[in-house]
Amino acid sequence: MRRIALLLTLMIAGPAVAEDTTAQHTPATYINILCSSALNKPDGTAAYFREQIKDVSTQSQSPSSINKTEFDEDEADKVIQTWTSLSKADREKVKTQQQCQDTLHKRYQEG
Repeated sequence: MRRIALLLTLMIAGPAVAEDTTAQHTPATYINILCSSALNKPDGTAAYFREQIKDVSTQSQSPSSINKTEFDEDEADKVIQTWTSLSKADREKVKTQQQCQDTLHKRYQEG
């Protein structure tokens, strides 16, 4: 009986935990998408990057997904601002996806 109660508790609590985890990863997801786009077009406009982030983040969700994460334009704009605040020389130094992500994570956390 205790096992059944534990199983039911996990089934009920599981989606809530998963939802919170997804919300916490939004900046990292947006940074990852921006870096993919920025390596191809480092001097893209904010509108270009916003559209790329929105398209990729919404396409990556399964149409049958129950807990769909909505596009957070404010969070995307913060990530884009972090990239566009880099000098042109700093943007040109970024040559790999990992280098871009490391740079943006650091700058994003600095605020």
